[in-house]
Amino acid sequence: MKKQLKDEHEKYLAEQNAIWAMFDETWPQEDIKPTSLPQEVEQLELDLIEGAMSVANKNRTKAAKALGISRENLIYKLKKYELG
Repeated sequence: MKKQLKDEHEKYLAEQNAIWAMFDETWPQEDIKPTSLPQEVEQLELDLIEGAMSVANKNRTKAAKALGISRENLIYKLKKYELG
């Protein structure tokens, strides 16, 4: 049991190292300023809301349903991002 746990742990570490190696290879060059995770999440949310509103022809109820959030939450986010 101990050996199996050790083997699983080593496998996990190897996978994590592989992931970090890929990350290092794809990280932007120094002249490109990376954004923070909260900024990226906010931009993704904004893009999804804009897309849902477009597909729903600005119908808030339909857009909220497509996004899987309440209409009230969508209205809050529309105000937050100044989208109407």
